[in-house]
Amino acid sequence: MEKIKLFIFGNREPAYTNKLPNQLSLGCRAIVGAYLIYLAKELIKGMVKNTAQPYSTNMKIIIISAVVLFTVCGVLFLYDSLRNFVIGRYPGGKLDLGENPDNALDAKDADDYDDVVTEDEALEEYAHDEAKKEEE
Repeated sequence: MEKIKLFIFGNREPAYTNKLPNQLSLGCRAIVGAYLIYLAKELIKGMVKNTAQPYSTNMKIIIISAVVLFTVCGVLFLYDSLRNFVIGRYPGGKLDLGENPDNALDAKDADDYDDVVTEDEALEEYAHDEAKKEEE
């Protein structure tokens, strides 16, 4: 159910520029979707107008299958690209966080690195351990 909601309403979480589709890509998807819908309409129109030489049953099944496939894919392409345009899910849009910071690859922030020991802390700890060894 969550995946269906995500598809219908769109992923509205901000993302970094390199993870977003650009506007040209979204525009091309919309054009492809519209063209697939147009092809489906033309296939139906051609099948209805062809009365001089009727199609066989197998050919009608193939044409109807193609119409359904073209329509479904066209609607999905068109809907997805228009939805992403509207919600701003492209570089420079409302959901763009900009360039990745250095530590964005692992999705951690500064608080996640509290347990990491720096070089200076390691040297101090080493000196402290060596001093304890000499005292013993």
